Amino acid sequence: MDEMRGTAWERVCSVKDEAVIKAFARFINDNNPIHHDHEAAVAAGFLGIIAPAVMLEGFISSAIGNRIPGAALRRKELEFLWPLYAGTTPVVKCTIVKARGRIAHIEVQVKNMEAIQEVILAQGLYVLSVPERIKIDSIAA
Repeated sequence: MDEMRGTAWERVCSVKDEAVIKAFARFINDNNPIHHDHEAAVAAGFLGIIAPAVMLEGFISSAIGNRIPGAALRRKELEFLWPLYAGTTPVVKCTIVKARGRIAHIEVQVKNMEAIQEVILAQGLYVLSVPERIKIDSIAA
């Protein structure tokens, strides 16, 4: 699996409007007004309503799970640097930085595609157990 170090892939996601954020927040029963009410979000120092952090984590999980089906999260370290607003297209980039046996260390970074200059929304490291049925070299494909 060490030969997979440096393998990278991206997944483009979408948060087309505030309704998507509001629906997601309702679905997870997150009643924080910064996810539902524009005025409350602005009063809290944001430009508008923001997505719950777990929405970004869901995009990361999707990027990993679609590339490595059956991978199980063992540990994560994730730093949120900038809020996710409606009308953006976050791009998740995953890079295998270490791999030994059935354990993969994947560096993740979520960027906003629409920003005038590159804006990193979140970054960190995920440590995963990769199922034996997955051929490690298929991750690079």
